[in-house]
Amino acid sequence: MAMLLNLPSFLGPDVSTAAAAPDAFWLGANVPWNQFGYDIGSAYNASFFDGAFGAIAAAGANSARFWMHADGRATPSFAADGSVSGPGGASYADDLQSLASLAAKHGLVLELCLWSFDMCKKDFDKAVLHDDLISDAAKSKSYVDNALVPYLKALAGAENVVIEVVNEPEWCMKGSCNTQKCVEVSEMQRFTAMVAEAVHAHSSFKVTTGSASLKWSSVAQSGLASYWNDTALASAYPSGKGAALDFYNVHYYDWMYDPSWGYDPCRLKAEAWALDKPTVIAELPASSAHYSAAQLLSCSSDNGFAGDLFWAYNDASFPLDKAVPAMKDFAAAHKDATSYSALLKWLGALGTAAAPPTPRA
Repeated sequence: MAMLLNLPSFLGPDVSTAAAAPDAFWLGANVPWNQFGYDIGSAYNASFFDGAFGAIAAAGANSARFWMHADGRATPSFAADGSVSGPGGASYADDLQSLASLAAKHGLVLELCLWSFDMCKKDFDKAVLHDDLISDAAKSKSYVDNALVPYLKALAGAENVVIEVVNEPEWCMKGSCNTQKCVEVSEMQRFTAMVAEAVHAHSSFKVTTGSASLKWSSVAQSGLASYWNDTALASAYPSGKGAALDFYNVHYYDWMYDPSWGYDPCRLKAEAWALDKPTVIAELPASSAHYSAAQLLSCSSDNGFAGDLFWAYNDASFPLDKAVPAMKDFAAAHKDATSYSALLKWLGALGTAAAPPTPRA
């Protein structure tokens, strides 16, 4: 809204050999919340999500992205010292199961984004900051053990779920921070690695994180950092096992546009950014000053990115309606790549160092 290398085999699955992924394209939209931060375990509304998922599926979508904790205002449960004491919300398991089932009903892969950089800033007077959940490794572990693992168990058997660690973590990290609290880069990397390790150890789900821009996901071209690759995560969390992302998410908004150095998916092919895993553009506007929704879909696909998820189903500042015709046309033209079954197969073939897709002719 609005980084990556090979792990040694003793750290988990053998990732020295990249595994090719089947031809598929994430075609979707963000359905980030009904009630920001309250949807799971507090104010879940199945009718809203049934309608929202049905609407984007009718536009050709095969995927949806949803925010769970956001800033932690409703879940998980916290002890007085800021550590996590439990998953929070008596209905969390039923709510998560319903959300995943509704997504599957409409033929959608559900990308479940756990946190957002909002955990490091105050959006209202009584907001409690949770930057220490990132900066304090013991508190990070309390989240993994007392909340994340129960969530994963509740979702066991759901083949259509992907876990995303943090939405736009860079806004909470020193060097690019714009929130009240700022954590060290290595602390956010460690937190990301700890969550990835737990997801791989306790489920069959794939895991990613929501980098705000190619700017912080590549050191090629005009990229400034490669924060989320396997080497970066292993350096921050050297004891981790399977503590790597399965694929990358980056976002695009018009502030990133420049025809000479910009971070948009239309300027260069994914391979020019030296991305070593498939990369989905998990947020991008339906109404850009520089590209139509159809152009964004076309160039993302042609340049070898693994998909586009438009922002957002219910954000009046970024209305989705201008993307709908483009999504329908793209789905019709690429039926095999945008089918639900193709995306599930793509996910199933990913390893922790999966190869990027071959750019389309």
